[in-house]
Amino acid sequence: MKRLLLLLIVLTLLLTACSSVEPTPTSNLAESLEVKDYSCVIDEQFAYYVAFVTNTADKTVDVEINITAKDADGKMVGSGDDQVLAVGSGQTSGLWTTFDDWRSIDSFDYVLNVKESSYQSIKDSVSFEHEERSDRVVISATNTGDKDADYVWVDVVFLKDGEMVNFHEIMLTNSDSVLPAGQTLTGEGEIYSQEGFDEAMYAYNGRIHK
Repeated sequence: MKRLLLLLIVLTLLLTACSSVEPTPTSNLAESLEVKDYSCVIDEQFAYYVAFVTNTADKTVDVEINITAKDADGKMVGSGDDQVLAVGSGQTSGLWTTFDDWRSIDSFDYVLNVKESSYQSIKDSVSFEHEERSDRVVISATNTGDKDADYVWVDVVFLKDGEMVNFHEIMLTNSDSVLPAGQTLTGEGEIYSQEGFDEAMYAYNGRIHK
């Protein structure tokens, strides 16, 4: 009888967890993240899902995300994962994935895993400037610190009338994936849409060894 009762409790907990549509933080640090998510279908070929996370804690954190795409009946039709390292206090960074089965997707759900980072954030030592044109954005990154920054890039979500219409990831490093101390590098991201865009949202990524 005790085994049956225990089994019923476990099944109840599992069903409760599966029926939840709210993001599920897996650590206290996850509660300090503000998340803004975007999605769109590109040329009837695939769907983008993008999450911009802003760290409101006083610690630099690493963030992992697991995304589940669901159909109109709530059934799972796909999943994806991404991570970003060294998100500093007050910094907004990006996570994203794509889904091929775009026709079936009605909604997304996600789970975050957050931990204190072993890297230093680029927030106080890399500055960014961007120029928006009719069909693209041009971005520069300047490393004003005394240490090289690794894997510096900017995620750009293009919006039209408040809706996401495209996405671009702009790398701002040399061939060694480094933005050297004292250097400025530039890059651009083009929007492949006849609609164009009227607003762009930016998330900044990179890390520095302590």
